[in-house]
Amino acid sequence: MKRAVDARDVEAIGHLAEADTLVLHGITMTGPSRRVLWKPETLVAMQEVWAMREEGIPAHFSIDTGATVYVNCPMKHIKTVDRRLKDRE
Repeated sequence: MKRAVDARDVEAIGHLAEADTLVLHGITMTGPSRRVLWKPETLVAMQEVWAMREEGIPAHFSIDTGATVYVNCPMKHIKTVDRRLKDRE
């Protein structure tokens, strides 16, 4: 992550943050308590971000220690990302 930040590689930062989120929640889900903190809407948002990325919209998500999804994207894509996520609610 430090290399990506130093290089100002926004794509790499987003990819690493998303991977870190998935690892964190994977550990929580497979640990002794078997806690799944996501809600159905969490998965919907994740899938929509992946779909947007397949379409060329550079968006990445991170999830806090609960179910809240944060989507990061360049400013020029904010309206599109916002609309797409609201359409999935």
